[in-house]
Amino acid sequence: MMKMTITEEKRISDIQAEFNRYYPYLKLEFFWGAGKKDEYHRLSDTTIKMENISHSMHEGAIQLSDNMTVSNLEDAFSDRFGLQVQVFRKSGSIWLETTKTDNWTLKVQNDHGKEISN
Repeated sequence: MMKMTITEEKRISDIQAEFNRYYPYLKLEFFWGAGKKDEYHRLSDTTIKMENISHSMHEGAIQLSDNMTVSNLEDAFSDRFGLQVQVFRKSGSIWLETTKTDNWTLKVQNDHGKEISN
């Protein structure tokens, strides 16, 4: 189990780097928008603090484990912190959205990324 602490002062880049230390072949992208998921826009400025992208930001932690699914992780960010995230998997030199494989665990996603990137 790994614990990621989310605070209002943390920047997108801080959380992305922490997640990437655990899962080097995965990355978190943050999105902003109101409405349906397909209407969200990716936040490309990774210096933005959490307090500036979530109206319902409450500090806390997420317990990551290898058997947690991508959809569980994305739901945890949304439910606990009001943050919209999407996991991407490395595939060679590009990053692919894991939408079709959100039921895979973080370990399986990371291992698959490692396999197809090396």
